Amino acid sequence: MPDDHWLLSLRPQPKRVSAEEYEALPEEIAKTIEVVDGYVVFCAAPTPEHQRVVRRLTTLIERHAREAMDRGRPCVEVDFDIDLRLRDAPFLNRRPDVVLYECLDRGGGERLRPGHGLLVCEVVSSGSETQDTVDKLGEYARAGIPHYWIVRTGGTGVSVMSATSSTGPPGSTSTWAPS
Repeated sequence: MPDDHWLLSLRPQPKRVSAEEYEALPEEIAKTIEVVDGYVVFCAAPTPEHQRVVRRLTTLIERHAREAMDRGRPCVEVDFDIDLRLRDAPFLNRRPDVVLYECLDRGGGERLRPGHGLLVCEVVSSGSETQDTVDKLGEYARAGIPHYWIVRTGGTGVSVMSATSSTGPPGSTSTWAPS
C-alpha cells in the first residue's frame, strides 16, 4: 500500500456522540448522518431513483392514512427522512426513508420515538444492503416497531417484516414482487 493511501489517514471517532450533542447540530449536518451506539454513520446522498421511490411510497401511505383517519382512526402522520430516536444511551438515532407514526405533540417538543412508530420503510441502495436488511431490521424489532418494509428498487419487490404478525411468528417475513 502506498504511503499516501487514504486508508492510512483514517482516525477513530474521538468520543461517542450524545443525544444532547446531536440535538445541537445544524440540520444540514444532522440530515447527512445517523448515530449508532454514539458513533457517527455517514449516509450517502440518495440517487434520483431512490428519491422517486421514497416520494411515491410516502404519497401512497399518506393517502391511506388520511382515508383511515376520515373513517375515525386515530391521528397518524407520514414523513420521510425524519429523526427516529431509538435509544438515548448509548445514543441510537436513525433517519428512516419513510415512517408512519402516531401524531406527536410538536408544540410540547415531543420527539419521534419507537412507541409512536407504526411502520418504518427503508429503500435499499447498493451501499445500504446490510444496514437495511440486517442492522435496522434488528434495531426496529428490538425497539418494538411493529412493521418494517424493506423496499428494493428495480421492480424486485418489497419484503415485509412484522414484529407482530397474525400469519406467522414475530419477526416473520413475507415478500411481494410484481408479476
